[in-house]
Amino acid sequence: MRMKLAVAISSALLLSACVTRTINSDGSVQSTVIDKNKLSDTYIDLAIEYQQHSAPQVALERANLAVSTKDDNPKAYMIRAMIYQQLGQYDKAEQDFKKALWLDSKYSEDNVNYAVFLCDQKRYSEAMYNFNQALDNPLYFTPEIGYYSRGNCYAKQDSFESANRDYLAALNYKSPPQDTYVALSRLQFNHQNYQLANYYLNRYNSSQTPETMWLHIQILQAMIDQGVSSAKYREYNSYRKTLGQLLIKNYGDTKEAQQYLLQYDASGAPLPSRKKALPEASSAVLPNNAAQSVTLFESPSEAVKTGSHKANTSANDTSAVIVVKSEPVVNQASVAAPNAVPATASNNTNAAVSAAGVSSLSNASGSSSGVSQSGSRRSIIVNSGDTLYSISRKYSVPVATLQKINNIGPRGILIGMKLYLDPQ
Repeated sequence: MRMKLAVAISSALLLSACVTRTINSDGSVQSTVIDKNKLSDTYIDLAIEYQQHSAPQVALERANLAVSTKDDNPKAYMIRAMIYQQLGQYDKAEQDFKKALWLDSKYSEDNVNYAVFLCDQKRYSEAMYNFNQALDNPLYFTPEIGYYSRGNCYAKQDSFESANRDYLAALNYKSPPQDTYVALSRLQFNHQNYQLANYYLNRYNSSQTPETMWLHIQILQAMIDQGVSSAKYREYNSYRKTLGQLLIKNYGDTKEAQQYLLQYDASGAPLPSRKKALPEASSAVLPNNAAQSVTLFESPSEAVKTGSHKANTSANDTSAVIVVKSEPVVNQASVAAPNAVPATASNNTNAAVSAAGVSSLSNASGSSSGVSQSGSRRSIIVNSGDTLYSISRKYSVPVATLQKINNIGPRGILIGMKLYLDPQ
């Protein structure tokens, strides 16, 4: 019995190892046992390294060695699939993605990479199935990458709300992909929410690329086009010019540098032909808890910071849609203090929400409500475009006081409601 057990163990070891024999100078033979698992993983690491250094053909050779060394290693097939994808050999890529999942049906990393591949092929329903398979696996080691990748896929489908939700979900983890901040910034920029776009891009801590520099230039210019105070104009304009100079100096042959040169002269001033941002209307979709929280702060920046960390990843949650409208300013450089940016929001109950947290506010000249006097108490009727913040600035009443004396809950103020400015 012991002899049979020993033979069985020896056979199992031989399956995961190979033996090489070397003849020494004295004629003796030296045998070396090589672990197939470690050798295959070594080839995988080399394949990844070559792929990251833009040598896909060499990477493919190493991936082939990883597969031939141990043909039941799912990671080897996944890495080779990604190399095939990079080389445009999509049939072979899909075959290897499926082979990896056949070897390990719970291989969530392969689910995600296969889903990214499917999303690039515009096979969105199949992509979402694989994303969900990965994110529903409690043993998936890097769900932040899964949420970020699924957010990208939603963004490709112009599903703004779902993309925003997944990006925020990725940020809930300790080490989210830094590109999540860039993706969120681009998402908000494309929906003309320039303050939020600038906020997220400022949190990006990785190396600057031509893409991030050009995005930041566009965001800064859009905020200038909307109208800012003199101090903010100088700050944004100076930073925009600095980024432009660095873009041309370090990445002069890129398409981003070309776009910059088409819109700005040698001094960094915008060319007359440059198309300005059109801040007529935009939509920022945030989870309900984040959208509702923006009325609870006197500082817009505090509301933005808090709302960005309250992602709710439940698929059954509803979201509030915040519509931000801004007044364009003819001469940005001469603006001392811009009008408040009116903001309203609606959810399933069509309630209007004060959204100071997602707009750039400097004074309250935009509020046009008339004041009524009843005894010692003043009151106004909330008009379209009024926010708690703008009313607070105009009548010198803290937001917290307005909320307290009017029993304002998290849904904010409603158009047409009577708002008291003084306590009883």
